[in-house]
Amino acid sequence: MSPETLKLIYEEHFIKMMKYAMSIVKSKEVAYDIVIDVFVAAYISKVELVEYKTWLMTSVKNKCIDELRKRETRKSCEYDDDIHYIPESFRTNFILAETLMGIEDAIEQLPKQTKIVFQLHLAGLATDKIAAKLNIAIQTVRNNRSIAIRKLKKVAYKYC
Repeated sequence: MSPETLKLIYEEHFIKMMKYAMSIVKSKEVAYDIVIDVFVAAYISKVELVEYKTWLMTSVKNKCIDELRKRETRKSCEYDDDIHYIPESFRTNFILAETLMGIEDAIEQLPKQTKIVFQLHLAGLATDKIAAKLNIAIQTVRNNRSIAIRKLKKVAYKYC
């Protein structure tokens, strides 16, 4: 799911999902965590959802049921209609998620060898080990890694 699609779905369904979750778990904080977990699952699954509204609401319901099962006793709390408020931490996390998605896309756009070198670098392999594994010169590994980092920095700066 693209960041743009996720953002549109979030804007369209967040309030409905919050109200639904709050009606089940009776806690704004728990409902918020559940709804965010569902959005994260939607992004991580990277599946293009045809019936995304049904999937979102079913996922919220299932997570609420899981939450109720975990509780030993129900705690009552006031129902708060002020669910239009979006905590700053979520905004920050959402921006971070968009940045990471942009970086992931940028990694996918790298030339094949540069991408492989960078992924091995991220996996913790040393320059000489990468060179040996790919049967290329150490300087080629360094050049490819530098190219990848330079391109990814440009993407990251777009979101800052």
